[in-house]
Amino acid sequence: EVHKTEKEDFFNSIDILCVPSIDEPSGLTLIEGTMKGKVIITTDTVGANYLVSENGFIVKSADENELYQAMKKCLTSPLKKMQNKSRKMYLKLGSSKVERKNVLKMLTDNASEPFKILKKVKKPNGRRHIYFCGIKVFSYKRHHTMPTVLSDSEFNILYANRFSPSLSLNDKKEILKYQFFQQLGYIPNIDKPKTFNEKLQWLKLYYFDSLMTTCADKVSVREFIKEKIGEEYLVPCLGVWDNPDEIDFDKLPNQFVLKVNWGSGQNIIVKDKSALDINATKKQLAEWMKPESNLYFYSFEPGYKNIKPKIIAEKFLSKEISPYEIQIYIFNKKIRFFSIETIKSAIPLRRKLYYPSFKATEFTLSSQVYQNLVDICPKKYVQQAFFLAKKLKLPFPFLRLDFCICNEIIKFREITFISGAGFSIVAPKKYSLKLGKWLKLPKKKPAK
Repeated sequence: EVHKTEKEDFFNSIDILCVPSIDEPSGLTLIEGTMKGKVIITTDTVGANYLVSENGFIVKSADENELYQAMKKCLTSPLKKMQNKSRKMYLKLGSSKVERKNVLKMLTDNASEPFKILKKVKKPNGRRHIYFCGIKVFSYKRHHTMPTVLSDSEFNILYANRFSPSLSLNDKKEILKYQFFQQLGYIPNIDKPKTFNEKLQWLKLYYFDSLMTTCADKVSVREFIKEKIGEEYLVPCLGVWDNPDEIDFDKLPNQFVLKVNWGSGQNIIVKDKSALDINATKKQLAEWMKPESNLYFYSFEPGYKNIKPKIIAEKFLSKEISPYEIQIYIFNKKIRFFSIETIKSAIPLRRKLYYPSFKATEFTLSSQVYQNLVDICPKKYVQQAFFLAKKLKLPFPFLRLDFCICNEIIKFREITFISGAGFSIVAPKKYSLKLGKWLKLPKKKPAK
């Protein structure tokens, strides 16, 4: 957590804010940059076009040359003019108000002409229907209260308090609504969800099974997988420790991977141990093991909440692993579709979705920018992954089961209960409702 004064010092020291994310959607960092009147350079991830136009440059994701050209233009362009445009862009967002009319204004003002993102249609019975990209988001009668989201300042105050035991269920709901709106552009109805992503937010707040903790924990899930389908489907483990000082680096091979068991992206890939800064590595691991680094505190995914932090070392598989991984999406114990995608270290990232019949889906699901994947679909591996998924007999309303291919053998990667934190874009948008219908919600059983 960065202290407010450190953040102020950072923004005061720069003229240009460069956020070249490959896959993460645009969010608070860019909003703060516009608020501070900084020239913005970012990639064409979700939401960038709402925050950057004449106040900076949007480049293609993972395109180093285009990023270089944008930086070069900044150095030869009148920054003052673009900085003023940035401030105007922020004011245009109407972030100081929480009234719905200002949120609607923000969206319509940033929509490209002649197409408007939001469309309001008045009906003869006095109802008004709001359409977002052609999909009816909600309807209301005159004089009824419109749904709202927190302002940026309200969100920052509430989000800073997310570690407190006093944070209420309603507080968490307001945080999720804000995050959802920032990522997907519409206000979710979490208590009466219909779309796929709305239902995933509902699951965060109202559903928990203790087995979720076992399966989300990168250490304890290994024993679960070993008992259910066999140890041969696991990447070899080199050691497990309760704190970084317990690690005997002399006993580890030249190449290995260190992970903290309760997060996402908390990995250190060691390709040459002789070049490893052991003190810096221990410091980073200790930071990741602090309570506030638990992934639960990002957006309240319940599976992570009760995990006790540990460090695990696994075998490094770069020369043995296939460049593709298989992700199986299971709704109420039924496999609905799966994806073949490049591993996250590959650029460009690629993904293709299929139904269990191996027919390509009519929709995409991703919070990341993927190029289309040619029809390379190793059916024998997918069929083996299906067999293992059914053998696991996982009882959850929704999960994503990930496998990789190593030396022509399927290897288990992870179980995810809220894919993409529930902020992945479903396109075309009508399929968000279709996926939502596939997901039948259980009785409320919130985490304690």
